[in-house]
Amino acid sequence: MKAYKNCKICGKIVTRRGRRGPVADYCSRRARDLANHPRRIPLERICEFCGAIFWTRNIGRRFCSRSCGAKARRARAKERAEFGPTLEEINFEAPTFETDGTGQEVKLADSIRGCEASAV
Repeated sequence: MKAYKNCKICGKIVTRRGRRGPVADYCSRRARDLANHPRRIPLERICEFCGAIFWTRNIGRRFCSRSCGAKARRARAKERAEFGPTLEEINFEAPTFETDGTGQEVKLADSIRGCEASAV
């Protein structure tokens, strides 16, 4: 029987402690905890702003640092400013309707222009 194994998490060599008993599966308590709680295993991510590789345990993390996150927010704000206001920023009013003689609703703008009335 071998007196050593490789750790299941990091691959380090794990030796038997004492003369008898099985060889442990993990090199440390931290490795054992990581194996038993998969959410604690760090994930390798790529920063969406600068492209740097970083490790995180947070599934939703997108940037390597707070400064990259702030720079990305500034870049998005600048991009939005270049393209003009959004529909929410414009006071968009829904078209008004009126009824014609047949009882069908017709857009007010259509009746003003003299276009054919379109049933809604």
